Amino acid sequence: MVLAGLLIAGLWLWLGDPALGRMLLPPRQRWAARGFDHYRLAYMISGLIACQVRAEVRAETVVAAQTTPAGGAFCAIMSVTGLFQRIDQLNGSGPLCGPNGCGCDGPLVVSAAYDARLGYPILVEQQLRPDERWQYFEYWVHNAVGGGCTDIGFEGLRIAVSAPVVLP
Repeated sequence: MVLAGLLIAGLWLWLGDPALGRMLLPPRQRWAARGFDHYRLAYMISGLIACQVRAEVRAETVVAAQTTPAGGAFCAIMSVTGLFQRIDQLNGSGPLCGPNGCGCDGPLVVSAAYDARLGYPILVEQQLRPDERWQYFEYWVHNAVGGGCTDIGFEGLRIAVSAPVVLP
């Protein structure tokens, strides 16, 4: 009885308020249903080196961009669709490890948060999880034998995105 009531209420929200219904869609579908194709996007990439990007995007193609520092070779200039592709790329096809291997550093994990209304990524982070290294055989070998891990570090990656500004 309660389940039926929840289903009816959800259907009513879906049909009664299209914006609320859209919020239930996955982020990429919310972004695809946004209703504009010309916007300005600003984001900050941080990790080993920081970079700020402002890009003008039309039909998911970057038509103009500014980076700080100017001409930073590591500054990825992306549209929102490019951000989604970057998330996919960071996730890769299998478990990724830190530069010393999963037994020393733990796995590299990617997390993303999305805007509830439009679905664009608002925060993307890639970081090591040393608390999960116990799951790898190498961790137990290093603990039993000692040594084996170097001091090579990993700063992680963070992309913080400001709300897109709709352009005419």
